Amino acid sequence: MPETKLNFRQSFWSHFKRIGPLYFTCYMISGITLALAFAVGLKVGIAIDFLGIYEILETMIQIVILLGLAVLAQQFVLIVKNRSDSPSRDLFQALMDRVNDGAKLAKISHMLIIFSLMTVGFGVLKSSISVLNPFSWDVFFKDLDQAVHFGRLPHEWLSLIMQNPAFLWAFNFAYNLWFFLIFLFLYVFCSRYGDRREGIQFMNAFCLSWVVIGFFIATYFSSAGPCYFERVGLGDDYVGLMGNLDHASQSFRIWALETQNLLWDGQEGVRDGRLGISAFPSMHVAIAVVMAMGASSVSRFWGGICWMFALTIFIGSIVLGWHYAVDGYASLILMMVIWKISGWLANWSMKRVHNDLDA
Repeated sequence: MPETKLNFRQSFWSHFKRIGPLYFTCYMISGITLALAFAVGLKVGIAIDFLGIYEILETMIQIVILLGLAVLAQQFVLIVKNRSDSPSRDLFQALMDRVNDGAKLAKISHMLIIFSLMTVGFGVLKSSISVLNPFSWDVFFKDLDQAVHFGRLPHEWLSLIMQNPAFLWAFNFAYNLWFFLIFLFLYVFCSRYGDRREGIQFMNAFCLSWVVIGFFIATYFSSAGPCYFERVGLGDDYVGLMGNLDHASQSFRIWALETQNLLWDGQEGVRDGRLGISAFPSMHVAIAVVMAMGASSVSRFWGGICWMFALTIFIGSIVLGWHYAVDGYASLILMMVIWKISGWLANWSMKRVHNDLDA
């Protein structure tokens, strides 16, 4: 057993050190994000919403446990199907094979470190957006939505969904599923493609999207979103939309309303800390798009599934009152640019590492 642990340790660290340079740009982006968050946090003096972060982490832990149980159940079904003489022994061996896969764990470890740095940094940056630049673009985006959609607001074209509480609940479920799918996608994609160009490009785009779209562009175009349009004193254009959500909540639980109230309480200082409010561009759509682009780079089938999910997120962002439609359009265009830049960075990383190995 000690020899096995030593071999695993050597295998893990050799893979960790070999793969690390491929993620140089990701570490650089996440490091800059963290440093920027520290500087901005000192400037604006915002308390981090530990309650909100705790609730998110608690949900994620439950999801990870369920995912682990699902994998365990899948392995057990396969073992029983193969009529194993000792199911418990084979199940234990299958789990040990996963744990002792040094290359896979090295790729996942880099992903977790980078993701943790980005999460901490972005949490502070998003909380500071409306402090650095108070909401000032909502009316513009509302008018632009009407101009683009032939004089009507986007949710008015989606009346079939808006008037059906079950449909609204389904879109809200998909919108919340987004958080789980981020972790699942990062795990699957990085464990399989973490040392290939596709994996590096995806991680570069993932990191850039949070800081470029989620902070810099969001700060310049600071906006609250349709669900807060009336609360910030801009009129009753979205009263009907929010009324539909309230009506739907009498039949089904619409989590968006609870989260919107939670964010607003933090914004107004009703409770300590805040998670931040920002509409343009839509990070939900941006991340759904980068997942679709990543999946499409390795599989046409899964790429198609992810693009369907991205469309669902886009529609959900409108009918749940989180975003103007132009928020999603902008996210799509910006992610196409970021994806291209991320590909150049991935090529540079791969070439740099291979040159070092050849030398």
